[in-house]
Amino acid sequence: MNYIEIREGTSLCIDEIEAVISNPDGMTSTVRTAFNSYQSTFPYGVLVSLINKKEEPKKNEELNILKTLGSFAG
Repeated sequence: MNYIEIREGTSLCIDEIEAVISNPDGMTSTVRTAFNSYQSTFPYGVLVSLINKKEEPKKNEELNILKTLGSFAG
């Protein structure tokens, strides 16, 4: 499981995040899970970038495995 710290002292499992909403001030955002809403100190765009960046290594790892399976070692 990958976690992301949305504000000091509060981390959420990335897989449980259902929505990220920009707050009217433009400098913070709200993160929603199935059961709660959390205020984040990150602006919407920054938080979405961080979430996407956290998910990326897993995809690269899967791609590397597929490349390995497709290459002949002998």
